Amino acid sequence: MHLESDDTRKKQVVQFADEIFKAYCVTNFDIDRDGEISLQEALKIRVVYCDNMSIRSLQGIEHFTNLTDLSCSDNKISTLDLSQNRSLEEVYCDLNRLTRLIPGDSPRLQILDCGSNRLKTLDVSRNKGLRYLDCSCNKLSGLDVSENTFLKDLNCGVNLIKTLDVSNNTELEFFSFTVNDIFNIDVSRNEQLRGLDCSMNHLTRLDVRANTRLEFLCCTNNFIKELDVSQNRFLSRLYCYGNSLRTLDLKNNPYLESLHCGANEWDYIDLRNNRSLEELTILREQIDLLEGEIIASA
Repeated sequence: MHLESDDTRKKQVVQFADEIFKAYCVTNFDIDRDGEISLQEALKIRVVYCDNMSIRSLQGIEHFTNLTDLSCSDNKISTLDLSQNRSLEEVYCDLNRLTRLIPGDSPRLQILDCGSNRLKTLDVSRNKGLRYLDCSCNKLSGLDVSENTFLKDLNCGVNLIKTLDVSNNTELEFFSFTVNDIFNIDVSRNEQLRGLDCSMNHLTRLDVRANTRLEFLCCTNNFIKELDVSQNRFLSRLYCYGNSLRTLDLKNNPYLESLHCGANEWDYIDLRNNRSLEELTILREQIDLLEGEIIASA
């Protein structure tokens, strides 16, 4: 009779550092019901959904090499190494305590949500197929997305970023970098943009003339003196309050429904061509309303 030693058996099963994560895996993936996850069982795991379980570590997940979808949001995880999970397509690890995240080089990874963590750095240079990236509400001082040429949705708001280059991200449709330390941004090559939120930065100018598909623009609480939206015909929502604007030409924006433009230095705003306008916010003490069509400063 051949008896396996304890050491041999340990080598054949996944070693977990967190009992809660192990219990989750045993409950869902323990095929032979022996209370362990064997290396063979680990290879069969495709989807892990363990949100909001007070998990502190996903150690052991490196053996789930065929994993395609991981959702571990709202836990207490501080480190996440996915370098061995090269089949991953979607990762949701937001609302944790991450100070270290290694997305690895999965060529299939399309969605990465690591928002609301404590990350100071993030390397996605090897995730060339990435289409959605949310790294908002971290401590990032920089972000390199030059290799992510298929990116369609980027949210890096509420960080400490000073410069950001999106010139290679020509497929970008939605872009938010609100609440950072950015003084200049060039979106001239992002012609597919439909939504842009650059509020609460240090911008003194913003050129969106190349973004002819833009539907939503929020540039509030900056230092912008001029804003040309004459080429943004499909614009439906414009938030530009808290700047240094004096005039605003909206005659080429017939689909504009919401305009929030208070706390500027208005001389004149002409709304005669904005028949779709449903919401207007502007400081009362700044304006007189003339025949319900033209708004000018008092």
